[in-house]
Amino acid sequence: MSATAGYYITAEVHERLINNFLHVAFCSNSLVFSGTYTLPFPDVPESLQEFIEIDYQISFAESPVIDCTYDLNLFMRARIEGKFVLLGGIELDFEVQIRGEINPGYDQDTSRLTIGLIEIALEDIEINDEYHLSPVIIERLNEILEIIISENLLGDYTSIPISPVIISPKLPEMPDDERFRLPILFGNFKVASPETLVVAINLFDNESGDVNALTDYLNDADLGLAVNEAGMHAIYDFWWENTTWNKVITIPNPPDPPYRYDVEIPDNAEQILEILGWVQTAIIGILTAGIYTEESSIDALWIDFQMSIAFEQFDFSFNSDGTISMSTEFTLDLEAVVSMQVTTTDLWLFGAIEGEPETRNLQVFTGRVRDLVVRIDSASVQFYLNEDNRLTVDLRSLDIDLPLDWDMPELILDAIVDFVVGYAVESMPPFVIAPAMFEGELPGTDMTISAGFSSIQVTDEDAAVTASLITSGVETYAAFIANRDTGEVHRRVCEYGRKIKRINREYYCRLEDALAAGYNGCYYCLREYDTG
Repeated sequence: MSATAGYYITAEVHERLINNFLHVAFCSNSLVFSGTYTLPFPDVPESLQEFIEIDYQISFAESPVIDCTYDLNLFMRARIEGKFVLLGGIELDFEVQIRGEINPGYDQDTSRLTIGLIEIALEDIEINDEYHLSPVIIERLNEILEIIISENLLGDYTSIPISPVIISPKLPEMPDDERFRLPILFGNFKVASPETLVVAINLFDNESGDVNALTDYLNDADLGLAVNEAGMHAIYDFWWENTTWNKVITIPNPPDPPYRYDVEIPDNAEQILEILGWVQTAIIGILTAGIYTEESSIDALWIDFQMSIAFEQFDFSFNSDGTISMSTEFTLDLEAVVSMQVTTTDLWLFGAIEGEPETRNLQVFTGRVRDLVVRIDSASVQFYLNEDNRLTVDLRSLDIDLPLDWDMPELILDAIVDFVVGYAVESMPPFVIAPAMFEGELPGTDMTISAGFSSIQVTDEDAAVTASLITSGVETYAAFIANRDTGEVHRRVCEYGRKIKRINREYYCRLEDALAAGYNGCYYCLREYDTG
């Protein structure tokens, strides 16, 4: 049993989150349908045609509820209401309780989680018979109602979007073209526990995966994403081949002057003497003993760099301790010019006579390498969820060997190596191994979803990250907000509704419920319901 079980990616969603999404869909009025049903009577004269047509409007009377059962099936419970218009104008209201079996899915075009009804049972049908129709007609209307609801829910609601973008096909630093988005393919689904739905997804042409081996790794979090090692390699290879990220980094950017890197002057006297001796040998050349000497001090020490780094693709593999090992190489072109500012004072007759101090800028060394291949071995990284809700890695340790055989003081050589290595590490390409999860708005709403990292589990096969929904208001989302103080009801987006103090707010998913409770429509956003 594993988090991915051979699939490239799995996404897990907690039952309560699905129900929160359904609540938002209900409150945003997206669960409404209408139409006309024609009675199956043959050879009806045209003059009587209107009497065999039944207009209907059906909507959910309350938020539907999804149940993950202990026998690991999915069902939806809902209360539906609506009205018939028949016989040329007779209106009949009705309510019915439904229970339907659910088939989860993944919409490849929108990258959203969906549910579809595959079987419906109608319970507790109530028709408001204010016209006192005969029992035979009422029974026939019940049959028609069952046909209408079944045909519409099973036909129109085979794919109800209930989530934001669950897995984004867009990768960072890629061309803005459909060809360069991840080809995400729905693999399978499983109710992994009475609280958790797992959606298995493959990429490219991968058809592997064992749905029966999928496990629940949510640990009561709202959502989770797991990617196996093969999937990470496939995503990373696709990204590396097509990315717009510049794989050759140059410093400075032409035609800018060389980049100046200031080296800290050491406090250690031995190091200072080593540098000064190297400078004397390189620049002054001849020292005289006794009669004449120079007293020198280093005022500044710097290195002018011109450099380009051409990166190669990373190779990586999973470790059993929850990390991955990475290795790569880059090709280095480097020119380093070492300069310093030195102040010298001439001393004669063993220091008895002191000359005027003289400050000079000295260029003391120039080093060049071309096409130097630098290996990066044993890089150790750890997984985390970044601000884009993307599974990525954080560099923990790095081993870079920069083979420069230049003859210079260790302090300066170390400064050159540190700068080159530091710049190489800072400029490394992003390590794109997973899509971003749960981004964008909920369908039909102005509510943007974000997620907060909860935990991560890593094996030698895959990495699974879990997160909790941190966008407030999903549970209490409503299309209308009433003000207990003023007695007015506003649309959710109305600026006056947003100004209502929280203590005075009452939320309604349906306007008719707010009006029935005695609220008056806002003059600005619901003028047609404003009674003055």
